[in-house]
Amino acid sequence: AYKMDQFVMTDKHGPVNKDENRPSGTGEADYEPSYWAGYYDRSAYYSRDFVHQATGGQIAGLEEENYNMFKTFAEGSTEARKWYTLWCYNFDGTPHTIDYKDDSWFVREVPAQFELVEKAYKQYLWSGDERYISDEMFEFYTNVMTKFVEAHDTNGNGVAEGTGGGIFEGTASYNERSGEKLLESGDSIGSQYQATLAYAGILKARGDEQGAKEWYQKAADLKKYFNEEWSVV
Repeated sequence: AYKMDQFVMTDKHGPVNKDENRPSGTGEADYEPSYWAGYYDRSAYYSRDFVHQATGGQIAGLEEENYNMFKTFAEGSTEARKWYTLWCYNFDGTPHTIDYKDDSWFVREVPAQFELVEKAYKQYLWSGDERYISDEMFEFYTNVMTKFVEAHDTNGNGVAEGTGGGIFEGTASYNERSGEKLLESGDSIGSQYQATLAYAGILKARGDEQGAKEWYQKAADLKKYFNEEWSVV
């Protein structure tokens, strides 16, 4: 039987960049507050896996682990990466090199950016931890909802796009196996919609009632666009 503490990496020491091809990794490091979220043979947590585990982590008492992991992803969003954060991190907070080569060649999927915003807000609702609505985290949310969307919206419809290429170039969908060269996808728009609602909620929690009103309207507009234009054949 599995025990939770074997998946919690906080204050442990172990390999970095461990994966199925490098079972010993490329070195060792002291681990930050974190837990396994991804393949068990990799010394890493992944954005997609993590956001889908975070509420369970909160219930299990992993508040510090959750916050540190969200903060690590937030800090990874840079202008050089066109406001993407990285797909996965080692337990010491460094990029796992199986999915990161350099700032132009790394795994990235559009929905994850938005789910990080949405699920961080959900953590705030669960915990009341005001670090989630602090200036430090708010800058990340704002960059995703404004600069990230603007940098990846070539047709001007307000929807963030993938490249139509593979996962190292930026995919529009979590579906990595369809082979379709998608620029936009339903799951990414759904994620963007939920993030827009979350961003409005964050603004409200920070005392910006007018800003919240504007972003709730943006969410309504995006939902209307999806239902009445985007998804209509």
